[in-house]
Amino acid sequence: MALTAKKPQATAESGPCADRTDGSCAMASGPSADVVIASKVHPNELPIVLSNGNQRNGYAAERLSFRGPGQLLAATYSPYALYQQLIGLASPDGGMSPAGAATAKLLLESRKSVHDLVREELLALLRHNRLSSADRQRLQLHFDSIRDAEVAMGGMGNDSVDWCDGRTLNVREIEALRDFTYDSRRVEQVGQLHLSLVALAFACNYRRAASLQWGDPYDGAIYDVPSNERGWKFSHISHRAPSDGAVGDDPLAEQAHIEIDALRMRSLAAGLEHFEARGLADHCFVMWTVNYAEALSHSPANVPHIIWGNASGYLKQGAYIDAATTNNRLHNALISAAIQDTGERVEDFGEGPSGQLEAILA
Repeated sequence: MALTAKKPQATAESGPCADRTDGSCAMASGPSADVVIASKVHPNELPIVLSNGNQRNGYAAERLSFRGPGQLLAATYSPYALYQQLIGLASPDGGMSPAGAATAKLLLESRKSVHDLVREELLALLRHNRLSSADRQRLQLHFDSIRDAEVAMGGMGNDSVDWCDGRTLNVREIEALRDFTYDSRRVEQVGQLHLSLVALAFACNYRRAASLQWGDPYDGAIYDVPSNERGWKFSHISHRAPSDGAVGDDPLAEQAHIEIDALRMRSLAAGLEHFEARGLADHCFVMWTVNYAEALSHSPANVPHIIWGNASGYLKQGAYIDAATTNNRLHNALISAAIQDTGERVEDFGEGPSGQLEAILA
């Protein structure tokens, strides 16, 4: 419920979740912040929702983005599936459109963006000697409109055309995951690819809100850090014992956890480099957080948050803040930062004291 700022919804009265009190049945009692942002800046659209975890997790899969009480938004697991959406190859039902299949073949052969392919076709038509003067004017107007839209995307000025392209994407790695299946040893790779694609989506103004769930409850990811020589899955490392429920004191697992935390921070930094490369540090923010402040006790008190990017000068940067407050005030500030061009401020998201967390405002 990290993005809802509300307590979980009560357990169901019937069905498989009846009378269950464990986290596998937890559902939100309100919308999550990413949904609120998306609804205010792109009406009738939903945020990009991603996961690098295991969709077939036997305990629980994604539990991050909610449209409303009990309304979980399904996550996209495959970076290639998101890549298809961003370059216009996917049909509304999620499959490959007929035109998209042909374009995909050209992309694989030429490594060009869809925008480049369309632009070349328009130029070829403009030069055609059988084109009438009126048709040529209409095509030129269409071409200029596309150019104007590219320049205006995201309010980023003339540089946006350079920012809204696929040159910084690792297309080879993305295409290698076309037939995507979960691999417990590549969650960091998938997470970084997801972040690179979200940066592209933001730079092109395709979406202005996204969420990424990094891992799972009872996380089965296996990290090849030096102290995990036994190949324990992450859930066992965090419990300091080869168990998803018991708590131990294995010192090697503790050291492995420290190394995994450092690895994940390097992955986050690598993902943020894509936002930086597209000039987004001054136009958006990225928030990172976790579900527990401390692994062994599963305590939700004093949960850390990292906020990168100043959202057009709305948010403070380069500071450590001990907020000592409920996280709804944090979300009030972040939602307001994301939608400031609408002229709206949010003061009452979630549950808790109204108002924004002034300490993070610039």
